[in-house]
Amino acid sequence: MDHSKPEIVSEDGLIERALTHAFTGPTTLYPHSDQTRKFEIKILSAFNRPEHGQISLGTIGLWRTPLIPHKNAAPTRLELFGIFAAGKEGCIDILSSAAFRIMRTHESIEPGTVFLDYIHPWYPKATVAHLYFAKPGNLHTIQLDEIRMGNLNVRFLEVIPITPTEHDYLLKHGADALEGALLGSAVDLSDLKRNPAV
Repeated sequence: MDHSKPEIVSEDGLIERALTHAFTGPTTLYPHSDQTRKFEIKILSAFNRPEHGQISLGTIGLWRTPLIPHKNAAPTRLELFGIFAAGKEGCIDILSSAAFRIMRTHESIEPGTVFLDYIHPWYPKATVAHLYFAKPGNLHTIQLDEIRMGNLNVRFLEVIPITPTEHDYLLKHGADALEGALLGSAVDLSDLKRNPAV
């Protein structure tokens, strides 16, 4: 093997490498598509990460979707990740469907964005109803820095299911206050039947 030649890594490979490093454990990669088979991504999973009884999931391939930038915002691409209680197969659909929605709409998602009434199609008895988007590292220890790929910047956002009262709190007090309340509480954010933090 010629070690003098630089390693060539695909764009998807760069995303996979970043997620694998952040999840700090053995990972499994497999394709996932929406019901129409029009949109496809890959899902990377790591069991018992970051803690025992949890599963970390990340998307690979959303970065290909050009997004409508917010005013005065630099154009970027996205990948998503989330941490859920292990053994909940629908959590893959929660994450991938968020990616498919972005692929359909080209909506540029910012930290603090919420997808309303989102969780119950997969978990009707969940106490969390909405999907909140947070900057990596704000609510869990997983850190994922922005990746530069050619002329594209690819950033990661974490999805966090939140309760109706937490969404009300967000509207009244803002994203920083909500994230502070979530961090200051004893709730397990991976639990879809958890008590509200506020």
